[in-house]
Amino acid sequence: MIFTLLSGCWPYISDPSPLEDLTADADADADADADADADADADADADADTDADTGPTDTGTDTGPTDTDTGPTDTGIGPGGVILSEVVDHAVLSDIKFVEIYNAGSSPVDLSGWELRQYANGSASPTLVVSLDPVVLDPGALWVIAHQGGATDFVAAYGRDASQYAGINGNGDDAYELFDGTGAVDVYGVPGTDGTGEPWEYLDSTAVRVPAVVLPSPTWSAGQWVITAGSASASPGVR
Repeated sequence: MIFTLLSGCWPYISDPSPLEDLTADADADADADADADADADADADADADTDADTGPTDTGTDTGPTDTDTGPTDTGIGPGGVILSEVVDHAVLSDIKFVEIYNAGSSPVDLSGWELRQYANGSASPTLVVSLDPVVLDPGALWVIAHQGGATDFVAAYGRDASQYAGINGNGDDAYELFDGTGAVDVYGVPGTDGTGEPWEYLDSTAVRVPAVVLPSPTWSAGQWVITAGSASASPGVR
Protein backbone atom coordinates (compact mmCIF):
# COMPACT_ATOMS: atom_id res chain seq x y z
CA MET A 1 0.00 0.00 0.00
CA ILE A 2 1.39 3.51 -1.01
CA PHE A 3 0.69 6.61 1.04
CA THR A 4 1.06 10.03 -0.73
CA LEU A 5 1.38 12.93 1.64
CA LEU A 6 -0.16 16.22 0.39
CA SER A 7 0.29 19.52 2.12
CA GLY A 8 -2.49 20.34 4.58
CA CYS A 9 -4.30 17.02 3.92
CA TRP A 10 -4.73 13.72 5.66
CA PRO A 11 -2.79 10.92 4.15
CA TYR A 12 -4.47 9.76 1.00
CA ILE A 13 -4.87 6.13 0.19
CA SER A 14 -4.20 6.00 -3.46
CA ASP A 15 -5.27 2.41 -3.88
CA PRO A 16 -8.02 1.14 -1.50
CA SER A 17 -8.13 -2.33 -3.04
CA PRO A 18 -5.48 -3.78 -0.72
CA LEU A 19 -7.76 -3.07 2.26
CA GLU A 20 -10.60 -4.70 0.44
CA ASP A 21 -8.33 -7.63 -0.24
CA LEU A 22 -7.50 -7.87 3.44
CA THR A 23 -11.16 -7.74 4.32
CA ALA A 24 -11.97 -10.34 1.71
CA ASP A 25 -9.13 -12.49 2.92
CA ALA A 26 -10.41 -12.22 6.48
CA ASP A 27 -13.91 -13.11 5.33
CA ALA A 28 -12.59 -16.04 3.34
CA ASP A 29 -10.57 -17.22 6.34
CA ALA A 30 -13.67 -16.91 8.53
CA ASP A 31 -15.75 -18.85 5.97
CA ALA A 32 -13.05 -21.48 5.70
CA ASP A 33 -12.92 -21.75 9.49
CA ALA A 34 -16.71 -22.02 9.59
CA ASP A 35 -16.63 -24.66 6.87
CA ALA A 36 -13.91 -26.53 8.71
CA ASP A 37 -15.92 -26.34 11.92
CA ALA A 38 -19.00 -27.58 10.08
CA ASP A 39 -16.98 -30.38 8.53
CA ALA A 40 -15.59 -31.27 11.92
CA ASP A 41 -19.08 -31.26 13.43
CA ALA A 42 -20.32 -33.42 10.59
CA ASP A 43 -17.39 -35.80 11.02
CA ALA A 44 -18.01 -35.91 14.76
CA ASP A 45 -21.71 -36.67 14.16
CA ALA A 46 -20.80 -39.34 11.63
CA ASP A 47 -18.33 -40.86 14.09
CA ALA A 48 -20.97 -40.76 16.79
CA ASP A 49 -23.41 -42.55 14.47
CA THR A 50 -20.88 -45.20 13.54
CA ASP A 51 -20.12 -45.72 17.23
CA ALA A 52 -23.71 -46.91 17.74
CA ASP A 53 -24.16 -50.27 19.47
CA THR A 54 -23.33 -52.98 16.97
CA GLY A 55 -24.13 -55.87 19.34
CA PRO A 56 -26.73 -58.54 18.42
CA THR A 57 -30.21 -57.18 17.83
CA ASP A 58 -32.90 -58.59 20.10
CA THR A 59 -35.54 -59.72 17.63
CA GLY A 60 -37.82 -61.01 20.38
CA THR A 61 -37.50 -64.51 18.96
CA ASP A 62 -36.23 -67.24 21.27
CA THR A 63 -33.57 -69.12 19.34
CA GLY A 64 -32.73 -71.46 22.19
CA PRO A 65 -33.09 -75.23 21.81
CA THR A 66 -36.61 -76.40 20.92
CA ASP A 67 -38.23 -78.94 23.21
CA THR A 68 -38.83 -81.92 20.95
CA ASP A 69 -39.73 -84.51 23.55
CA THR A 70 -39.83 -87.82 21.72
CA GLY A 71 -40.62 -89.92 24.76
CA PRO A 72 -43.08 -92.78 24.43
CA THR A 73 -46.67 -91.86 23.81
CA ASP A 74 -49.32 -93.59 25.91
CA THR A 75 -51.43 -95.42 23.30
CA GLY A 76 -52.86 -98.14 25.55
CA ILE A 77 -50.89 -100.71 23.52
CA GLY A 78 -47.73 -102.52 24.76
CA PRO A 79 -45.63 -103.29 26.63
CA GLY A 80 -48.25 -105.69 27.89
CA GLY A 81 -49.51 -107.33 31.03
CA VAL A 82 -51.77 -110.21 32.07
CA ILE A 83 -55.23 -109.79 30.55
CA LEU A 84 -58.53 -111.58 30.00
CA SER A 85 -58.45 -112.53 26.33
CA GLU A 86 -61.54 -114.69 25.65
CA VAL A 87 -64.89 -115.42 27.31
CA VAL A 88 -67.24 -118.10 25.92
CA ASP A 89 -70.76 -119.38 26.58
CA HIS A 90 -71.04 -122.20 24.03
CA ALA A 91 -74.15 -121.91 21.86
CA VAL A 92 -74.69 -125.66 21.42
CA LEU A 93 -72.84 -127.50 24.20
CA SER A 94 -74.21 -125.72 27.24
CA ASP A 95 -71.61 -127.18 29.63
CA ILE A 96 -68.76 -125.54 27.73
CA LYS A 97 -68.07 -122.23 29.39
CA PHE A 98 -64.57 -120.88 29.73
CA VAL A 99 -62.37 -117.85 30.35
CA GLU A 100 -58.93 -117.45 28.80
CA ILE A 101 -56.07 -115.50 30.44
CA TYR A 102 -53.08 -114.26 28.41
CA ASN A 103 -49.66 -112.93 29.37
CA ALA A 104 -49.09 -110.15 26.81
CA GLY A 105 -45.92 -109.01 28.55
CA SER A 106 -42.25 -109.86 28.03
CA SER A 107 -41.59 -111.47 31.42
CA PRO A 108 -43.02 -114.47 33.30
CA VAL A 109 -45.72 -113.59 35.83
CA ASP A 110 -46.20 -115.54 39.06
CA LEU A 111 -49.96 -115.72 39.64
CA SER A 112 -49.65 -116.79 43.27
CA GLY A 113 -52.39 -114.98 45.17
CA TRP A 114 -54.26 -114.15 41.96
CA GLU A 115 -57.91 -115.06 41.46
CA LEU A 116 -60.51 -115.21 38.73
CA ARG A 117 -63.74 -113.87 40.21
CA GLN A 118 -67.23 -114.37 38.78
CA TYR A 119 -70.12 -111.96 39.49
CA ALA A 120 -73.37 -113.77 38.60
CA ASN A 121 -76.66 -112.10 37.74
CA GLY A 122 -75.69 -108.57 38.70
CA SER A 123 -74.14 -109.39 42.08
CA ALA A 124 -71.86 -106.70 43.47
CA SER A 125 -69.84 -109.33 45.36
CA PRO A 126 -68.04 -112.33 43.85
CA THR A 127 -70.28 -115.39 43.60
CA LEU A 128 -67.34 -117.64 42.70
CA VAL A 129 -63.59 -117.29 43.32
CA VAL A 130 -61.06 -119.46 41.46
CA SER A 131 -57.49 -119.48 42.80
CA LEU A 132 -54.73 -119.34 40.18
CA ASP A 133 -52.02 -120.70 42.51
CA PRO A 134 -49.41 -121.98 41.66
CA VAL A 135 -49.46 -120.80 38.05
CA VAL A 136 -46.45 -119.02 36.52
CA LEU A 137 -47.48 -117.63 33.15
CA ASP A 138 -44.68 -117.25 30.64
CA PRO A 139 -44.62 -114.43 28.07
CA GLY A 140 -47.14 -115.20 25.33
CA ALA A 141 -48.65 -118.09 27.31
CA LEU A 142 -52.39 -118.69 27.79
CA TRP A 143 -54.30 -120.19 30.71
CA VAL A 144 -57.79 -121.52 30.08
CA ILE A 145 -60.23 -122.03 32.97
CA ALA A 146 -63.27 -124.08 31.95
CA HIS A 147 -66.48 -125.29 33.59
CA GLN A 148 -65.70 -128.54 35.41
CA GLY A 149 -68.97 -130.18 34.36
CA GLY A 150 -68.10 -129.82 30.68
CA ALA A 151 -64.61 -131.36 30.58
CA THR A 152 -65.62 -134.20 28.24
CA ASP A 153 -67.39 -131.88 25.82
CA PHE A 154 -64.49 -129.42 25.97
CA VAL A 155 -61.96 -132.05 24.85
CA ALA A 156 -64.36 -133.32 22.17
CA ALA A 157 -64.92 -129.82 20.81
CA TYR A 158 -61.33 -128.51 20.91
CA GLY A 159 -59.11 -131.59 20.94
CA ARG A 160 -57.37 -130.57 24.15
CA ASP A 161 -57.95 -130.19 27.86
CA ALA A 162 -58.42 -126.85 29.51
CA SER A 163 -55.56 -125.63 31.68
CA GLN A 164 -57.80 -125.74 34.73
CA TYR A 165 -61.36 -126.86 35.48
CA ALA A 166 -63.45 -125.05 38.07
CA GLY A 167 -67.01 -124.12 38.91
CA ILE A 168 -67.30 -121.13 36.55
CA ASN A 169 -70.59 -121.10 34.71
CA GLY A 170 -71.06 -117.69 33.13
CA ASN A 171 -74.20 -117.85 31.02
CA GLY A 172 -73.93 -114.60 29.12
CA ASP A 173 -74.85 -112.04 31.73
CA ASP A 174 -72.15 -112.69 34.36
CA ALA A 175 -69.09 -110.47 34.77
CA TYR A 176 -65.54 -111.72 35.36
CA GLU A 177 -62.68 -110.02 37.19
CA LEU A 178 -58.95 -110.80 37.29
CA PHE A 179 -57.75 -110.05 40.82
CA ASP A 180 -54.05 -109.95 41.81
CA GLY A 181 -54.47 -110.16 45.59
CA THR A 182 -54.66 -106.39 46.10
CA GLY A 183 -57.21 -105.21 43.54
CA ALA A 184 -58.88 -105.69 40.17
CA VAL A 185 -56.39 -105.94 37.31
CA ASP A 186 -58.75 -106.58 34.41
CA VAL A 187 -62.47 -107.19 33.90
CA TYR A 188 -64.99 -108.50 31.44
CA GLY A 189 -68.33 -106.80 31.90
CA VAL A 190 -69.37 -104.67 34.85
CA PRO A 191 -69.46 -106.31 38.31
CA GLY A 192 -72.69 -105.38 40.09
CA THR A 193 -74.61 -105.14 36.80
CA ASP A 194 -76.66 -107.89 35.15
CA GLY A 195 -75.36 -108.21 31.59
CA THR A 196 -78.69 -108.98 29.99
CA GLY A 197 -79.19 -106.40 27.24
CA GLU A 198 -75.84 -104.76 28.02
CA PRO A 199 -73.16 -104.20 25.33
CA TRP A 200 -71.06 -106.91 26.95
CA GLU A 201 -73.74 -109.64 27.00
CA TYR A 202 -72.28 -112.88 25.59
CA LEU A 203 -75.21 -115.34 25.80
CA ASP A 204 -74.49 -118.26 23.42
CA SER A 205 -71.61 -116.21 22.07
CA THR A 206 -67.84 -115.80 21.92
CA ALA A 207 -66.14 -112.63 23.18
CA VAL A 208 -62.54 -112.15 22.03
CA ARG A 209 -60.16 -109.34 23.04
CA VAL A 210 -58.91 -107.22 20.15
CA PRO A 211 -55.38 -108.54 19.42
CA ALA A 212 -53.77 -105.08 19.59
CA VAL A 213 -54.91 -104.64 23.20
CA VAL A 214 -52.22 -105.91 25.53
CA LEU A 215 -52.77 -103.79 28.66
CA PRO A 216 -55.25 -104.79 31.36
CA SER A 217 -57.92 -102.39 32.57
CA PRO A 218 -60.23 -102.53 35.61
CA THR A 219 -62.92 -100.84 33.49
CA TRP A 220 -64.61 -102.71 30.65
CA SER A 221 -64.41 -101.08 27.23
CA ALA A 222 -66.60 -102.14 24.31
CA GLY A 223 -63.94 -101.07 21.81
CA GLN A 224 -61.53 -103.70 23.15
CA TRP A 225 -63.74 -106.69 22.46
CA VAL A 226 -65.38 -108.44 19.49
CA ILE A 227 -68.50 -110.40 20.45
CA THR A 228 -69.73 -112.96 17.92
CA ALA A 229 -72.95 -114.96 18.20
CA GLY A 230 -72.39 -118.72 18.26
CA SER A 231 -69.25 -120.68 19.10
CA ALA A 232 -67.55 -121.21 15.75
CA SER A 233 -64.94 -118.53 16.45
CA ALA A 234 -64.02 -119.86 19.91
CA SER A 235 -60.35 -120.89 20.13
CA PRO A 236 -59.24 -121.67 23.70
CA GLY A 237 -55.46 -121.69 24.12
CA VAL A 238 -54.84 -119.99 20.78
CA ARG A 239 -54.13 -116.29 20.42
